[in-house]
Amino acid sequence: MISGGQKRCSCCMHLLEQGDVCSACGYDNQNSQTPPYCLPEGTCLKQRYYTGCVLGEGGFGITYLGWDQTLSIPVAIKEYYPREFVRRNPVRSHSQVNRVDGETCAQQEYQKGMKAFLKEAQTLAQFQSLEGAAVVHDYFTENDTAYIVMEYIDGISVEEYVQKNGQIPAGQVQTMLRPVLDTLEEMHAHHIIHRDVSADNLMITRQGFMKLVDFGAARSTVNRDHTMTVIYKRGFAPEEQYRSKGQTGPWSDVYSVSAVMYYMLSGVMPEEASQRLVSDRTVPLDQMEGVALPKGWSDAIGKGMSVMAADRYQSIRALREALGESGRTACREHWGQERQEERRRKSLAAGEEELSTERIAGELLQAGKEQESRKERQLIREKALRAKRKIYLRIGLVLIVLVAAGAGIAMMRLNGQAQKEGRLPAQTSLAADMPSEQKTQGGTASPEQTTLGITATALPEQMTSIPKTTAEKTSSVTRSPDDKKPSERPDKTTDKASKREEKTTKVSRNRKKKTSATARPNKTEATPKTTKKKTTGQKDKKNVIGSLDTLLGE
Repeated sequence: MISGGQKRCSCCMHLLEQGDVCSACGYDNQNSQTPPYCLPEGTCLKQRYYTGCVLGEGGFGITYLGWDQTLSIPVAIKEYYPREFVRRNPVRSHSQVNRVDGETCAQQEYQKGMKAFLKEAQTLAQFQSLEGAAVVHDYFTENDTAYIVMEYIDGISVEEYVQKNGQIPAGQVQTMLRPVLDTLEEMHAHHIIHRDVSADNLMITRQGFMKLVDFGAARSTVNRDHTMTVIYKRGFAPEEQYRSKGQTGPWSDVYSVSAVMYYMLSGVMPEEASQRLVSDRTVPLDQMEGVALPKGWSDAIGKGMSVMAADRYQSIRALREALGESGRTACREHWGQERQEERRRKSLAAGEEELSTERIAGELLQAGKEQESRKERQLIREKALRAKRKIYLRIGLVLIVLVAAGAGIAMMRLNGQAQKEGRLPAQTSLAADMPSEQKTQGGTASPEQTTLGITATALPEQMTSIPKTTAEKTSSVTRSPDDKKPSERPDKTTDKASKREEKTTKVSRNRKKKTSATARPNKTEATPKTTKKKTTGQKDKKNVIGSLDTLLGE
């Protein structure tokens, strides 16, 4: 990064003596990559401040390491950048913030948030004389957004320190927190609460002191009748900050400070206040192994972490007195009690019942039951949907079967109609073409004769004079397939067969006599019905007669 003609490291703001790799921190400035929605390294703001690397980012802002060209000191530059409402286009402009096109309410929310962002700078400016708060150097608007230039704290957060070094001794905790307690006491005297005291908002300097940062959630306690935004840090926020209409005050910051002390002394993250309402499993400090505390500290921190606001200390001064020290400022001791009484009077005037552990626990349990009931309703809907799918599948299969059956029936009817109209080969029965004389003799047409459509009268004269032995053969050949073998028939059937053979022999003898006297009849005279047959049927009959002659000859 180049500022004022000098090349500085974007990570620590030290001068680069040679090359792009910093000799102080080892940061490679040439291969550094900045997210596209952040300001590029070396961006100049207000013709005075140059941006470096990104120190942190959240849903409403981005904090950069910067360099004040006028004072020649490193600074922290905080940019108002709500991702929900704005975008940055690096192709058009690397620094310009472009608002997302949307409804009018979104634009109003963006403007409202910017005003609150600048209000944070004004709040911080009131406490610049205190050692426990970051100093504000400047704030301004540019690139269609707002910026706050603050003191750069060269150190690490309490959370990082505890994760790296473990538990902190009680004496060191008392020394570190003294400036922060002074700052909070002064803020409460001006009727301002921080609402976001946590282990990641407390910075430990190289000299071993703490500074409180991020005053974006700070609010005034005077003339506050509207609903406040829910802001909480898990393990450090009191239960009233989990509710939009929760009554917050100095006792809220007392809870957060006590939780931070509990975390520093034990190294254990406190349990959430919302869970402690149902079942409080917080272990007191004097019951933990390896935690050495002065007399009365465990009870004082435990009371400061009470779930119900009425059970806590009502001011930072009261907490400090319980810990064995007095505050630097002259904050009124009864101020918190007055605010507590005022809150109770407002609740009673509005006809609301006083908050209690049972009521809040009941509300949380009710919320849990509602969530479980929603899950059960979801499961019921899923089961009903699966059952409907099965029913639809079965109905579809039944419809497919019905359609297939209907198509088969329709095909059968079309085939039958075609046969009746003569478009398919007709199948005639032998009984229809058989002379009445032969019908009376019990002659039954075989399947072969029925299929071929021939008659006995259409046979030539030579075939009518068949010997007895040959007639017996033909009778066995032309037997219906439904008839059983002579050996399998009962006695009555055998007698009928013998009688039928005798009649056939007599008929053949009578025909011989007639044919000797008369000439061979024509096919047209013997079978007048056959004249109506098609030529193809006559050819088939001739072929069959020839095959029968051959069979009889054998």
